Amino acid sequence: MITDAWGVDVEPELAAVLGDGSELAAEAAETGCRFVEPAHFLALLARGSGTILHTTFFRPRGVDPTRFCELLYGRALDEDREPGMPTGTGAEAMSEASRQLLDLFAQRANASGTVRAGEGLFVLTLLDLVPQARPLLVAIAGSDEAFEQFLGRLKDLGRASSPAELFDPTTGVLQSEAFDGSGKRVLTLLREEMAALGCRRATVLHLLYALVGIDSGMLQNALQFQGIDPLREVHSALALQLRRPAAKRVDRPELSGETLYPAVVEVLKQAVAGAARFGAKPGEVNIARAAVAQERGVIADWLAGRGLDPAKLRDYLEHAEPADEDDVDEQLTPVAEIGDRLRERILGQDHAVARILPWIKRLRFGFPRDRGPAAVLLFLGPSGSGKTELAKELARVVYGSDEHLLMLEMGQFATKESLNVFIGAPPGYVGYGEGKLTNGLRDKPLSVVLFDEIEKAHEDVWPALLRFLDEGLIDDPAGPTRDGRGCVVVLTSNLGSEVAPPAASVEDGRLDDAAESEIREVVLKYLKRPEIYNRVDDKIVFRAFDEHTYRELVGRQVALETARFADRGVDVQVLPEVSDWLTRRATAGHREGARIVPRLTSHYLVSPVIDVLTLGDGGAPERVVVGLRGDRTFAEGA
Repeated sequence: MITDAWGVDVEPELAAVLGDGSELAAEAAETGCRFVEPAHFLALLARGSGTILHTTFFRPRGVDPTRFCELLYGRALDEDREPGMPTGTGAEAMSEASRQLLDLFAQRANASGTVRAGEGLFVLTLLDLVPQARPLLVAIAGSDEAFEQFLGRLKDLGRASSPAELFDPTTGVLQSEAFDGSGKRVLTLLREEMAALGCRRATVLHLLYALVGIDSGMLQNALQFQGIDPLREVHSALALQLRRPAAKRVDRPELSGETLYPAVVEVLKQAVAGAARFGAKPGEVNIARAAVAQERGVIADWLAGRGLDPAKLRDYLEHAEPADEDDVDEQLTPVAEIGDRLRERILGQDHAVARILPWIKRLRFGFPRDRGPAAVLLFLGPSGSGKTELAKELARVVYGSDEHLLMLEMGQFATKESLNVFIGAPPGYVGYGEGKLTNGLRDKPLSVVLFDEIEKAHEDVWPALLRFLDEGLIDDPAGPTRDGRGCVVVLTSNLGSEVAPPAASVEDGRLDDAAESEIREVVLKYLKRPEIYNRVDDKIVFRAFDEHTYRELVGRQVALETARFADRGVDVQVLPEVSDWLTRRATAGHREGARIVPRLTSHYLVSPVIDVLTLGDGGAPERVVVGLRGDRTFAEGA
């Protein structure tokens, strides 16, 4: 390695690009130079598919660096240079200017206090010694300002020290904050698969198992690109190999230096270092790249043993463009504000909010049920009355974000065969790895699990749920036992719509014995599963909306639509009689619940306004009035 003689420790990625100098010597030979010049270093970094220069400068702009290299050589290589072929690949092949480059880079690296000097600092040093490259790069960037922004990023990377400590120095636990959203998801899945497989210490194959199990993940896509079914040909094979007979689930293992084998720790360190080169947190793509980076090793040998080509995986992942992963901002609503928040979001169901509040406070205080899921709740009432919305709000106030909602529409599981989609199928069978519930619990072990419209499910689905509702655990036919003991389970149904709490019990939301008995009779008439009903902790009945509630809903929707027009520079004034008319229409169609309101405003408010803005002969007006003529709305410019 030519980097061995620099007197400074360089990043492995930069050392790998420069290698032993043979590619630099080839660049020099291609241009008829006897010695390697600084321009040859810059050209090699421009062409390298995994370099910062190529990945963050050339590739995003869709520019082939070959033309840049040709222009660079035409300007930066002196006509009176000594022609010939390099006589070696090491220091003896370097020109005097190249030796100065390496010395200056080492001086700057040592002066900066950087633990490992990287490509960012090296490119900045190159640009100082190859000034002919600047105008070419400015032209590609599009402006001096855009190029200066790129240089600023390189300077930030040049100052970057070694990656943050991977493990908390006090507890020894892996610091997930060092990873982006997709990276945290990988770690969550690794921890869950360890627990489900009864594994107390994870190997790199457990990490591979977690990576391949990510729906539409990087490794799944890379395998599919090779024409391989990632679940049936890779994930199921790993499941059979990693599953130990009679192994019991391990409760919530931590990822630490003691629970991860050194090979796993090394993969994560490489992922952190790889992302740090670009000034980013490591994500799924960085972990996947590091996992398959080695030409020989447990993962490479395992893949090759099944006829898979690790080199093709590496090439795919090297060129993969991950989506931006922003961490979800999870903030718990203060307990004192939960009631007001729910009443603001869930209109017309104050009695339901009153009934759910004690459960929320209990869960937030850390007092779930003694066994099974944290709570099992049954929401009954007409369509569009707010049942699903309240489940979303539960996810926000109990777990911090509606990302913690796992929703299963039970109409998807209306046949006996759909059980394979509900909980999955054993390895080798159709449906392996496709269990909506089991995969959901794997991905979101702390969540609100919403079984929507339970009366639509096939009767064979419910026995699979009995243990889950009773113990909070459910067996995945693929092998692992999934854990939902930290979840709130919500069952919803349109059954019992005609049963409402007595007027006297509106304040505390409690049902008297007569209402309870009537609800049970109506639900079991269709559900035919008393054992499911008996596992419910609380039943909350949602009422059909009255005119007052529809007036609030219409007011909010009208405000939303007029704000959208205002964003486009159009002032829309909706006369009061229009809102009154929309309220009457919504109340008359109450069987549709809240869903009717946006449909009415779209048809009778938005469409007429758009007609005025697009069909007028004198240009679009800046102000539009929506009024009522007889039994029809109209819009006109003002």
